[in-house]
Amino acid sequence: MLSLCTIVYGASDAYLPELAGAVLSILKHSPNQDLDLVVYTDRPLACEPLPIRQMLITGDEWNAWTGNGALTHLAKQKILLKCLEQVNQPVVYFDTDTLFLAAAESVASVIQRGSHVMHAYEGPIGLHPTCRGIVEWLGDGRLVEGEWLTANTPMYNSGIVGLSPDSAQSLQRAAQVAGRLLEVDPIFLLEQLATSACLAQARGGVQACDQQVIHYWGWRRAFIREALKDFLVDSSGCTLAQLLDRFDVRDIARQPAIHPLDKVKVRIQGLRGELDGNTRFALLALLSAVRAGAADQALANRWLRVHFRFLSAELPGFCPVPEWTRGVFDRLYTQSEGWLADDMQKAVIEWRI
Repeated sequence: MLSLCTIVYGASDAYLPELAGAVLSILKHSPNQDLDLVVYTDRPLACEPLPIRQMLITGDEWNAWTGNGALTHLAKQKILLKCLEQVNQPVVYFDTDTLFLAAAESVASVIQRGSHVMHAYEGPIGLHPTCRGIVEWLGDGRLVEGEWLTANTPMYNSGIVGLSPDSAQSLQRAAQVAGRLLEVDPIFLLEQLATSACLAQARGGVQACDQQVIHYWGWRRAFIREALKDFLVDSSGCTLAQLLDRFDVRDIARQPAIHPLDKVKVRIQGLRGELDGNTRFALLALLSAVRAGAADQALANRWLRVHFRFLSAELPGFCPVPEWTRGVFDRLYTQSEGWLADDMQKAVIEWRI
């Protein structure tokens, strides 16, 4: 048997469509396999008819796992350790924003061969601007909780992390490394950095599974989440067998095209002043929304939701929007008034205040 685990935490139901999509994609490719699907959560979830096993997380556990909520991603390591201890068999952790393109058994096959699996190789940590503070602290290299880290330490995306109980000690060390680095620079990539470093240096190393799993984030996440919401609404009342019959992973993951002219406009606007990456994409999403408005209002409003997401102060690296850019946004909002959904109309009003 193979265990797969994830986490859904907090009062928001925004992650539930993603959870359903991930589970359905797993079952779509392995309908007759003996899988143990475990969801760690702080509250009972209404997930029928999905065959998941829910494990409740206490408030004390959450605080201990995340440094009293300082960095929620650290919970991944603790959940994996807890699951490995409970099931005593190979475990694959998956973020809810993942879709499996192949059987989970094939993703986990490298574990049987003595290796570890993570989603994708993302280069050495020295190439990641977010890790600059830690890389400077490491200097030419430093021993951190027994692990030798340098600017060349490999980084793997931790949307997928799979290992066997024999590797629990390496993961435990990764949690210790993350705890130490938290004191140096509390970046959101700490868990990923520490897990990558320790599993890559452990016996068997790490293999990527990015050809077998889609791990989506950023603007793509908004579109896939909306597609999953629509699928679940349209499939209300279906049995699990009916859901699996209707579910098409690649159709759910299909993304809208971005018009080349809108890309050029963003470059031109960028020449007027220095814009951070989030603001540039917010402008690109707004231009895409306006372009779609006349023909497809649903698509236009999805683009607008992406636009406001990239203006969120909660995003890593958030920078205030320059005043001249706010003027550009405001003119484009005026062009959008005929097709704004209620939530987007409210968002525009709040932005203008």
